[in-house]
Amino acid sequence: LLVRKVAQAKRQELTTNLPIMSAMHVLPDGTRWRFEASIPPASIATTITIRKYLKRDVWLADYRGPGGMSHAQCEALVEAMAERRVVLIAGATGDGKSTLTNALLREAGGDGRRRVLVAEAEPELERPHLLSTMRQVCEGTAFDTRAAIEHAMRSLPSMVVVGELRTGPAAVECVKAWRTGHGGMTTLHAPSVTEAMWRLYDLVQEGSTSSVEPAYVAR
Repeated sequence: LLVRKVAQAKRQELTTNLPIMSAMHVLPDGTRWRFEASIPPASIATTITIRKYLKRDVWLADYRGPGGMSHAQCEALVEAMAERRVVLIAGATGDGKSTLTNALLREAGGDGRRRVLVAEAEPELERPHLLSTMRQVCEGTAFDTRAAIEHAMRSLPSMVVVGELRTGPAAVECVKAWRTGHGGMTTLHAPSVTEAMWRLYDLVQEGSTSSVEPAYVAR
């Protein structure tokens, strides 16, 4: 009953032909919830996963200290953003990739002069100071990350930020943008730095019409 009520509220269809749904909900107090559900035949029984996002802002300075980053590591990230380098944030689901991305975006927008464009399918990244965002316009509309990146490049951005790289064509457009001197940032599902680079390479290979050398991506 809960699943169908959420689907109805979000104007999504949930049937045996479309047995999976994903929705983001923002409460009046600003709290954000991610709702994932499936029904048979996608799952043996109805499954629900609810993810609550942090309500307070997390800044890069909050990562400093025992168990977190050193001062030098934080400064290296700030320098990378200032010099328009590419930052890949890797980890598993729920590791805080979007939280760290938001913290870095706050650093990127601190001087008000950088033109940062964000392409994401759902509103996970907070950036009231940024130039523009491109996301899914309405529920049930497919979001084309590749097209969004192409549009961003026509707006003379300093940085192109993608909420999460999931497809080959989007990865190809990202790497093309980054190789032309535009800074960038994205998240990937990977357990280590090395695996993150191979994951990016695999996505670029998947989206390319010809063979790509690893050095093309790593450069």
